[in-house]
Parts: sequence; structure tokens; C-alpha cells
Amino acid sequence: MAVLLLSACQPTAPETPVLLDSAWGTVITVAQAEQADAPAIWPTSAGIVAAWVDTEANEPPFQALRSLTPDRIGEPVKLPLPVRPSAQQLITAGGDNLHLFWLDANVDNETRLFTALIKPDLSRERESTILTEQSTRRYALLPAGDGGVWAIAAGGLVSEPSLYAHFIDFAGRPRFEDVYEIVYDADWPTGLRANDGSLTLFWLRKTDGQVMRSAFANGQLLDPHPINFGVLLNPGDRLESFCAAQDNTRQYLFWNITRMNGSRETWMASGGSKEIFWADARPLGISVDPTDIDLATPQASTFKPGFNAGVSLPAAAGHFALSWAQPITEQFNTLPVAALAADSALTIVYFRGGEIVGVQPLNINAQLIGIPKLQVDRDLFLYLAWSQPTVEGYANLQLVTLKYRDWESVKTLRQH
Repeated sequence: MAVLLLSACQPTAPETPVLLDSAWGTVITVAQAEQADAPAIWPTSAGIVAAWVDTEANEPPFQALRSLTPDRIGEPVKLPLPVRPSAQQLITAGGDNLHLFWLDANVDNETRLFTALIKPDLSRERESTILTEQSTRRYALLPAGDGGVWAIAAGGLVSEPSLYAHFIDFAGRPRFEDVYEIVYDADWPTGLRANDGSLTLFWLRKTDGQVMRSAFANGQLLDPHPINFGVLLNPGDRLESFCAAQDNTRQYLFWNITRMNGSRETWMASGGSKEIFWADARPLGISVDPTDIDLATPQASTFKPGFNAGVSLPAAAGHFALSWAQPITEQFNTLPVAALAADSALTIVYFRGGEIVGVQPLNINAQLIGIPKLQVDRDLFLYLAWSQPTVEGYANLQLVTLKYRDWESVKTLRQH
């Protein structure tokens, strides 16, 4: 639904690659496209790979990929033969390759989960493969180690959804003998891989909205049980996303909700991995107004999150509401979460032990209509991408990271 909310067809290569300077340096435009959610991004040893859905005049939508390094923004690579792709995700595979997952239509115009193995030059190592046999509405990815991945698809009848587990190895090969219908009455899967290699799967029970959790191994749920009553959705409300995150002591759940009146909210719950039942979810808010913070001014105290992300300040939970929250999924002592404050200010909020402990305004104004993306690399630099709608009817797909704050490639583009 979120793929083609915008109407005008625009060229893939942006005419204006620079937006402005931020707390993390230069913001660049990866592409201009009809896409509400952020582009899928993945940091590699050479730079960043981005994927998005694009259009050309009188042509159906297609997938595009682009590599970005400090001294070069590569030309877009068009992935052939999609019908109506959406919900792209990138994740590491064997070697320097990447798995690309997305939802698309099969020959009968039914939505299925697809995958392809992408080489460093963005060509396909393996052809696109259809993973699911049932109508598929959403999915989650669980890294299995050594470049393999479990794809957990939610599908089947709308009134009676189930979750299905599919394994793809490091070379992008599905093991069709490892396809399991793992649970009934289930939707909105999301999962975590801890530093010890253990996998945890969360989902929402369809009949009552309760949050379910289970350890996951070899395609099977080991101990499914409810842990939280969930968030009440009134008629006309819409759940935009449901995702899990973690730090070294707690697990987290985030609900991004659009209410019937158009207002946006994020709700959060947290608990220990061994806790039987968590406390109720609560609206996500912060104790300080990020729009009133000037990080260029010396501060009496600062917060050190443990990431290469610049200056942050201490903070706590409070009444300044946050929305469109998106965490990283990797496990560190502190959890960074991208969110929107005051309906327009992109902000990084840091959690530890289930509580807000720090905040970093990015000095970026954004009008989000879809989920942002936040990633971390092996050097602990953060990467933030989002979709910025324009009055022309398309979106600027934006990217910023402190690691490449000057973007030498942008200087080259300016000269041309």
C-alpha cells in the first residue's frame, strides 16, 4: 500500500543531490521516486547499498539499486521483471553478497515473498525466487549466521492468518524442504538475533492483538506464549509497523500507529528475555523538546551512547511525543532508535535497560509518511534513511551518516 502513494513519475537520478547540512553532515538524495517508506539500506565494507521502487513513463514499477561510497555515487541498477514490488529489505549473505527480499505479484497476480542474491556490483548472482505459496502480506528476517537467513512470512486467509518459516542459505538458495507453517492465528512477525546466536520471534495474535513471543530454532517455535496485551486500535486506526529491538539487558517492542484523525503515535513496551509477562505498552515520549536543543552550543552535560554518532544529551521519558520510531535490531549496551519529534524533527533517541537515557536532534526537518530506516556498521557508525514527500508528487529518498559527512562524491556532482 505504501509503495505508490505519490503520483508523478520522476527520473531515478536526482537533479539536486544535496539537501542540507545536519548534525551528521551532508544529507544526500539517493533517488527521487514514488515511495512512502525509506529506501532499504545496508552498510558494506565498501560503502552503502540502497534499494527502492521506481517508475518510468508508461512503464510498470521496478526495483532499483545503487551503491554509494564517499567518492562515488553509482548509477542506478534496474532489477528486471517485477510487477508491483514493495517492502524491500537487504541483509548480508555469504562473502560480500547481499540478500534482497521484497513482496511482489506472481503470474496469477497474487502477492508472494521474493528473494534474490545481489553481488557487490549489484548484479544478480541468482535469479529471483518465489518463496511463499500463500498470499503474503508482510514478513520478517532472522539472520541465521554464516550468511543464511530465516524469512518469516505472514499470510494465508486474511481472517485466519498464519506464519510460515523459510530458510535461505548463504548462497541465496532456498531449502524448500525447510518450509514450516509455524503458528496459526498470527500476524505482524518481527524477530531478534542475540549476540549468543539465539533467535526470538514476536508476533501479534490475530484474534485479540496480544503479543506472542517464542524462542526459534531450526524452523520451529520452542515455547510460544503471550507476554503483553498489545495496543488498542479503534475503528479507523491503522497499525503502520510493529518491530522488536534489544540492548544487552532488555527487549523492546514498538508500534507505529496512525489514528483515525490522521495523528501519528508510537507505543513502546520492554521486558527481560526471561520475563513471563511484560508491563503494558505506553505512548513513547521524551523529557526534552528536541527542537529546542542546539548541539552547537556547549552543554553542561553530554551522553555517550557508545556509537560514532556525535554529541548527545541525557534524556528520560516525558510528555514530548515521538512518532515513526525505527530501531536497529543488533544487540549493544545502548539501543539507538530513529524517531520524529514535534511532527517534523528527525531525532535519535537512546535506550538502555528499558528506559530513554539520551537524545540527539539531527537538525533535519522531515514530513514522514512512511517508516524510516536506521542501520549500524561494524565501526559503530549509524546510517539513517527516510522518504521526504515533495509538492511535485514524488519523494526525495534521503540518506545521512556521520561516517561520510562530507560526501566527496557530492562535490563531484556539484561540479557537473
